[in-house]
Amino acid sequence: MVDLSICIPTFNRVYYLNNCLNSIKLANKNSDLKVEVCISDNCSSENVEHIVEKYKDDLNLTFNKNEQNLGMGQNILKSVSMAKGNFCWLLGNDDIVLSDTFEKFKILMRKDNNIDFFYVNSYHLDILYLKKFDYPINPKNINFKDMKKFSNYTNSKKMNFFELFDPKVSYEFMLSMFLCIFRRKIWIEGLDAIDMTKVSENSQYSNLHNTAPHSLVWARGFKDKKAYFSSDPLTANVHGPRSDDWGNIYPFVEGVRIPQILDNLKKEGMSFFQYVKCKNFALRRLIPSFFYMIKNKESSNLEYVNIKKDFFYNLIFPMVYISLIKLILKKIFKNIKSFLKLN
Repeated sequence: MVDLSICIPTFNRVYYLNNCLNSIKLANKNSDLKVEVCISDNCSSENVEHIVEKYKDDLNLTFNKNEQNLGMGQNILKSVSMAKGNFCWLLGNDDIVLSDTFEKFKILMRKDNNIDFFYVNSYHLDILYLKKFDYPINPKNINFKDMKKFSNYTNSKKMNFFELFDPKVSYEFMLSMFLCIFRRKIWIEGLDAIDMTKVSENSQYSNLHNTAPHSLVWARGFKDKKAYFSSDPLTANVHGPRSDDWGNIYPFVEGVRIPQILDNLKKEGMSFFQYVKCKNFALRRLIPSFFYMIKNKESSNLEYVNIKKDFFYNLIFPMVYISLIKLILKKIFKNIKSFLKLN
C-alpha cells in the first residue's frame, strides 16, 4: 500500500520540475515511507516527458498528459485522481522536498491515526540563490537555517481543521496547495463541493472553482476532522516562477478570491467570530487591489469581479480603512524622508 502520493499538476517550467523530482528521489532514498509520484501535464509546449523519463527507474511514478490545456483547476483535480496513497500532497512543480521530509512525515503520520489533515511549513527560496547550485538541485547543499518561513507560527500542535485558518498560521488561508497533506478518502468524499461546469471554464481564475478547487474540497471534506500544524518546514517553495504565473492577476486573487475562500469556509461551518477575524485581515488590501484592477482592467481579471459582492459588501470591515490609512501615512513619510535627503 502507498503511504503518500505526491501529486504534481504541471505546465512547462521543466527546469523547476527537474529540481522537484530530483529532491523527491533523494528524500525517498532516506526513508522507507512508501511514496508514489503522480504527474499530470497540462499539454505543455516544453518537453516534460523527457524530464519524467529520467526518474521512472528511481520513483514509483505515474504520468498523464492532457490532450489539451484543461486549465489549472481541472489539472489539480486530475493529478489527485491518479493517486492511490493513503495521504496526498499537492506540490507545485517548483517546490523542493527536503532531504528528511519523508522520514519526518512518517513520524507525524504514525503519531496519531485520528489526524486527517497536515499543514506543514515551508522555506522561501529565492530563485537567484537557487541558481548558484549544481543542477538539478540537491537540498543537502543548501543552508535553509536562516531562510524565511512561509508561516511564522511556531506552535506545532493538533487542532480542529478550522483552527488552521488563522492569519498567524496561514495569511492566505490555504490558497497555496503545497503546504497541505490530506487523507485521500476524505478528499474523495469532499469532491461534491466542486461545480464541474465552473471548474471546466478555461479562462484563468474566472471563478473560485477553477482558481482554488482544492480549497473547496478541503472545506467540505475536512471541516469536522482533526488536523495538525507542523512549524517544521518540509519543503522549500521557490520565489520567482510563481510570481510569473500570477503576474497582473495577483491583486485580483488577493482582493477577490481569498476573501471568497473565507466566505465559503463560513458556509461550510466556520464560526462567525473566526470568520470575521480572518475576513477582516484578508481585506487589508481591498482598496489598493481594486485601484490596481481598474487601472489595468485589460489584464487584471476585473471582468470577473462582482462589484456589489466583492467590493461594496466588504466595506463593512474596519481593516479596509485602517490599512488604507496606514498605506497613505507610509507614503507620506517616505516622501518627507526623500525630500529631507535632497535638502
